[in-house]
Amino acid sequence: MTWMIWRQHRSEVLAAALLAVLMILWSQPFQQVLGPWATFDVTGSVLIAYALFALGLGVLLGTLFGKVLPAMAISIPTFLFVRAAVGYLLRPFYLPPLQAIWNLTGPDPQIKDLIVRQWFVDGFGNRVSTSLLTPCLLSPGNKGSALQCIHDLGYQYLRIYQPASRFWTFQAIETALSLALAAAFVALTY
Repeated sequence: MTWMIWRQHRSEVLAAALLAVLMILWSQPFQQVLGPWATFDVTGSVLIAYALFALGLGVLLGTLFGKVLPAMAISIPTFLFVRAAVGYLLRPFYLPPLQAIWNLTGPDPQIKDLIVRQWFVDGFGNRVSTSLLTPCLLSPGNKGSALQCIHDLGYQYLRIYQPASRFWTFQAIETALSLALAAAFVALTY
């Protein structure tokens, strides 16, 4: 049964693998500017694992319903929902996130990192209400940017983040998760 599924859909899986390689090459300029997290979902091994996850889900639902259209009508939104939930709820916490404070001067030190949460704090580390920042955001004055205005008030940016150096570790974790789900779907189908 599993071999028949592979034989019927191997071209889709191989196309996903080719697409993953092409996306890695295509995304290099973006990653140099924005960091690797900007293209996480469309590069590397996760793209192939997502394809296998979607295939396994579709085959399972097709087997359960016995009809293609109802299976597709449920599998596509289910796949998208699971992908979004993993991306927003699980991925930021595969490893404990780090914490850093940026004093708002110079280039952004976390520009290439995955920001989990961020907020402004005062010199004692207390969270600052955005209402205190409104004058800077509406009219930073002649001193420069809004960030410079906020810095001049003594506020800083506290960030909880995942560094870019963890990108491939997170790719491996999410690939393993997607492949485990795909294997579970195939096992249930069998």
